Amino acid sequence: MIKRKDQQTMEMKNPVHPGALVIECLEDLSLSVAEAAKGLGISRQQLHNVIAGRSSVTPEMAIRFEKAFGSTADTWLRMQINYDLAQARKRAHHIIVARLAPKGLDANKERAMKRLKGGFHLGGSPLTREEAHER
Repeated sequence: MIKRKDQQTMEMKNPVHPGALVIECLEDLSLSVAEAAKGLGISRQQLHNVIAGRSSVTPEMAIRFEKAFGSTADTWLRMQINYDLAQARKRAHHIIVARLAPKGLDANKERAMKRLKGGFHLGGSPLTREEAHER
């Protein structure tokens, strides 16, 4: 995700699989996949599958990459989730789901709930739950 000046987030349309960064790290270190796998304590095939984009970066693998390459495990996992979400969004038109609503809501209650969706509003200004409760 990218933050703009107005602090809204924009989706990355085509994020790369974290395996692409792994191969760059290996090239920078002049290491083969086999050498890196040995240093990471995983099989060559496991590392190859991540690099090829056939396997996801798991939390454990992210910690291994953090220790080996210096980037944080959080960064590796965010890259993976951004990639996974972008792939799912490409297939979103195949995901058929009906919008759910509470039983027995009439149109006025439904509109009121939509207004409150972003937070509690009194007099046009957003309030926290605590502020709304105090009023």
